[in-house]
Amino acid sequence: MPITPERATYRVSYGFLGEVATVSLSLSNEPCADGARKTVLRGEGKGDVLGFGKMDKQLESDFDPRARVPLRFTSKRLSDGKFIVDTASQAKPGEVSTQRDHPGEPRSQITLSRDKGILDPLTFLLRVRLDIPAQTTSYELLDGRGFWRFTLTPEPGTDPKLIQLKGKAEMLYLDGNVDPDKTSRRFTLYLAKDRHHVPVKLVLHLGLVDVRAELVDFAPQMGPGVRT
Repeated sequence: MPITPERATYRVSYGFLGEVATVSLSLSNEPCADGARKTVLRGEGKGDVLGFGKMDKQLESDFDPRARVPLRFTSKRLSDGKFIVDTASQAKPGEVSTQRDHPGEPRSQITLSRDKGILDPLTFLLRVRLDIPAQTTSYELLDGRGFWRFTLTPEPGTDPKLIQLKGKAEMLYLDGNVDPDKTSRRFTLYLAKDRHHVPVKLVLHLGLVDVRAELVDFAPQMGPGVRT
């Protein structure tokens, strides 16, 4: 499918509390130093969840449409009034080095070596849109210092205009083993059944309540796309 520039806005709601945050996502195509093209994804979430405090998180990722992995990705989130910045680079699929800048603390670094490319939250969504899984498929993601395995399984849905994928999120140790002390989460991802496969809704199942992110605005942007 073509990767065309776009922007989208989502409303995030939490159980009976209703809307608690908004998330904006954008996608653009820009040149690389070698003359090739990369897709730049940006995301920002802001809100105030009663009992959980303010949410302010910014993500940016440079995606290589040929290798289907991010070349570089950054997470910036507010914690106790200060921004923690995690920056990662992926020299080749599966070889990732990261550094964390946390005000008042020394810079720290970690490396990951896996047998397949590592994604971040933004490029996970794009990767799924580009290659809709026809069977149960797992992906490894790095979100700040959180290392995850997301597993998606296609399932029949009730809306013929949507693709429905059941998901499971498990936190991992850096060696890829599941952390038994962390609770896995179930979610359902809905994509538009058209050529863009835009994420329409994400529902995170938390027992008695759900967290829902629902599309409220979407606009393709003018400009050339990148064909993959």
